[in-house]
Amino acid sequence: SLKELIELHGYKRKNEDSPFKFTESLHVFKELIDKGELKRYFEAYRRENFCKKDTQMLIEKKKEITEELRNMKATEPLLSLVLALPEEYRIFNADGTFREPSTNEQIEKTIKFLDGQWLEQYIYELIKEEESFKGYEVEINWEITRPDWGLNRFELDVSILKGYQLVGLSCTTSHDRKICKSKGFEILHRTRQIGGDEARAVLITRLEHAKKDGLRDELEIDTGGRENILVLGEEDLKKEIFINKLQKFIG
Repeated sequence: SLKELIELHGYKRKNEDSPFKFTESLHVFKELIDKGELKRYFEAYRRENFCKKDTQMLIEKKKEITEELRNMKATEPLLSLVLALPEEYRIFNADGTFREPSTNEQIEKTIKFLDGQWLEQYIYELIKEEESFKGYEVEINWEITRPDWGLNRFELDVSILKGYQLVGLSCTTSHDRKICKSKGFEILHRTRQIGGDEARAVLITRLEHAKKDGLRDELEIDTGGRENILVLGEEDLKKEIFINKLQKFIG
């Protein structure tokens, strides 16, 4: 099991599984991807409005809500995605005006989901639903640490364990090449730490075709390995394309 594998290398899991509450909203994301309309979401979702001004980190508490977010008018398809959330997590009204959340937990979970956790859940469910992967252990959102690390940890967004082979998947909604490259290095490094030299890594991004292939080549050269990482872009998110490429990569 993944738990046994990480413990063999002196690591342990820090968090626990939590129920996924945003199924209906995830269906809306799936529809956008199937129609090739995901770009519309990122035109409506202006990330800077959902970040604290001083650190550019996502808002996690009611007191951190900026005037930009309060005065923001949500447009489609962002509005439909928010209205598909359970009522207590909706941060916009049906007319697109901002809706004050009741608790810090509600605003934190909603914003993190809209910012990118939806992609992790989408990828996880594609893999779990695929018949050819039924014999593998598939996990989502594992925070991993070591006793000598203190509060430090790293996250495996999604992982696949095929026998003793670990495949770690890192998901980012960024199309900034520097951010994607940093995440690529991290997932390669972390999967090797806990899975050994046979471990493989998958980086899922919003990069365009030419940029994702160039980044894959660069990561392979810089890490001294060949065919140890798969880099995917926005055009690879449709179910059949994603599953086909993942199957060929895992072997």
